[in-house]
Amino acid sequence: MPNGVDRMRQPRVILSVLVVYLFIHFFLFCQAAAAGMLYFKNGKTVLCDYAWVENDLVYVVLVGKQFAITYNKSEIDMVKSGISPKPPPRHQRSETAKPPVQHKPEAPRTATSSLPQPFQDLFPLTTFDREEFMRKVDARLGGNPYFLDLNEEAESEFSNNLPALWDHVFSGRIPYKASLNPDQRNYWNDVLNRYRADVWKKKEIEIRQAKEIRNLLMREFEIQTRSNVKPAKPTPSTQPKIRIYPASPP
Repeated sequence: MPNGVDRMRQPRVILSVLVVYLFIHFFLFCQAAAAGMLYFKNGKTVLCDYAWVENDLVYVVLVGKQFAITYNKSEIDMVKSGISPKPPPRHQRSETAKPPVQHKPEAPRTATSSLPQPFQDLFPLTTFDREEFMRKVDARLGGNPYFLDLNEEAESEFSNNLPALWDHVFSGRIPYKASLNPDQRNYWNDVLNRYRADVWKKKEIEIRQAKEIRNLLMREFEIQTRSNVKPAKPTPSTQPKIRIYPASPP
């Protein structure tokens, strides 16, 4: 009877050992899949969470560790291991403290630093005469933008550029204002219409920007003029002075 029981238990023991063996290999396989396998040229393998290369050293963070150990690059099968050339995430490696980046302090912004560059030399003011300053500003702007007519300015530029536009469109093969066949005429008219619209839009933007710059410059002129005004001296009184005598004692 005991011999029969032993014979019945023997397959169960073998099966249990086989299950444990398969479980161990499955566990190691999962670890290898979740982590990574480092292959040495001598046939040795190591499980690691992360590995990277710096110069001639391979830094390896073993599974579950919070630090890295180093191996010589010549010992590792780099192709088979598939090591990343990038350093690991910050939480997986310790870094030496780096000195903070020294940023040069920015120069304090002045009122004139916000002005367009071609006009910054107008300040600080050399004159407090408003009319003279306005003449300087309008000379820089090419005229007072409030006196410019948008349609006239656009039409003037459009007309002046027609010969160059003609040469560009027809590549110099047709003399300027020569007769055109119907297809060429239609094409030329289409180009003219689009170019006239572009010139008008461009001039509209230029005049609006010139007005904004002029307003900005005049505001700055007013600010600096007010800050330079000195308090007026009191004018002597024109009323006759009256002498006051002390009262005689009782």
